Amino acid sequence: MWCGFSSRPGHVTDPYAPELAEYDFTPSFLVQATYDRDGNELTAEMISA
Repeated sequence: MWCGFSSRPGHVTDPYAPELAEYDFTPSFLVQATYDRDGNELTAEMISA
């Protein structure tokens, strides 16, 4: 599970603050994403924190 929006496994970006992508931050929601073996995002479920 990755916090924020994940464009690929292990990579986290925050659409409202992209410059914070490399820092630890606490968003108000979590997105659980699943990927196929090629790393393409299959599903993304938003979960309230």
